[in-house]
Amino acid sequence: MELPASAENFTTMGKAKAYLGDAFQEVFGPSGEKVHFFFSPGRANLIGEHTDYNGGLALPFAIQLGTFGAARAREDDRLRFCSLSFPDLQVIESRIGNLSYKKKDGWANYPKGVVWAYAKKGMEAPRGMDLLIAGTLPIGAGLSSSASLEVLTGLALQSLFGFPISKVQTALLAQETENGFCGAHTGIMDPFACLMGEEGHAILLQSSSLKYEQVPVHVDGCRLILTDTRVKHSLASSAYNDRRKTCEDALSYLERGAREPLKFLCDLSPEEFEKRKIAIPDEDCREKAAHVIRENARTRQAAEALKKGDLERFGQLLYASHESLRDLFEVSCPELDFLVDKSQKMPYVLGSRMMGGGFGGCTITLLKEGREEKYRQEMRRGFTGRFGREPAFYQVEITDGAREI
Repeated sequence: MELPASAENFTTMGKAKAYLGDAFQEVFGPSGEKVHFFFSPGRANLIGEHTDYNGGLALPFAIQLGTFGAARAREDDRLRFCSLSFPDLQVIESRIGNLSYKKKDGWANYPKGVVWAYAKKGMEAPRGMDLLIAGTLPIGAGLSSSASLEVLTGLALQSLFGFPISKVQTALLAQETENGFCGAHTGIMDPFACLMGEEGHAILLQSSSLKYEQVPVHVDGCRLILTDTRVKHSLASSAYNDRRKTCEDALSYLERGAREPLKFLCDLSPEEFEKRKIAIPDEDCREKAAHVIRENARTRQAAEALKKGDLERFGQLLYASHESLRDLFEVSCPELDFLVDKSQKMPYVLGSRMMGGGFGGCTITLLKEGREEKYRQEMRRGFTGRFGREPAFYQVEITDGAREI
């Protein structure tokens, strides 16, 4: 067989399982233990950016691109990880009782971190495991490749060792992996969407309570396209953590002198914030808080627009979200701005915005059905002329969440 795998090996669950089964035996060798197979999707987010760690709303959905995995329990305490997405097929090893973040281990820190997080909650793996993964998600595009892998690893631990844990707890432990092991202070939205996805629906998630609603996404006559700038970002080493700290500072200012404690920025409506924003002395801090609170309101409005099938209104909210992320929260970049600005000049595009943590990655665009190729051609020509490289395009489907296959 040929390694590493190509995307053609993962066009159906059956093909993926067959290919992974053969590859697993080649990488790790035979054993009497059963091999289990899993799929964990990536996620896209319609609207609601940098709101989840501020106690607000987001509107994500699971996509058909994701992480496939095969896992098998071992007789000893060794953990062995290998990815078909890298040409050297390096097997990265660790041990259950000696887990720490190591820069040289790269992507394998995510599954290591999940094992660590489960042990921290009293679910230490009784034996080691071998884990082989292959992904169809572009790394660094803002489609939650790390959360997808963490969720998949959690499902593997549950299946191999019988840990009784809910989907919500699985998402929380994936978040703990990012926060406590990998050093990225991310919110709950990404792993939650990877787990709770439902075909044809986006998830209106209230991150402060983890209450959620499945919102039907009726985009009849339209399509959703992700346009990848190919500008890679790393949340742990980018300004993401700085933005989160600024939001915490804003909350601290707003709490001073308040009659009642304020737990999250998103507990305030835009109207309440306008009355109280004078309590924030720093203009930059005030603008970051303004984005979060207004974005929270936009997300609720977007969900209502989708329920009514009002795609024009929904598209307007996408553009407003990007403007706020660019000007107030300052997490865009020239490539993302170019894509959104150019889309506004295309009469068949209803709305577009940057998506994800920022500083690179993708835009999400709603456009009229049948105009997908025209959009790609126009955007490719303009983007290449401006930046000297081609963007990538992904037409996304709204799919179910992570599962054993």
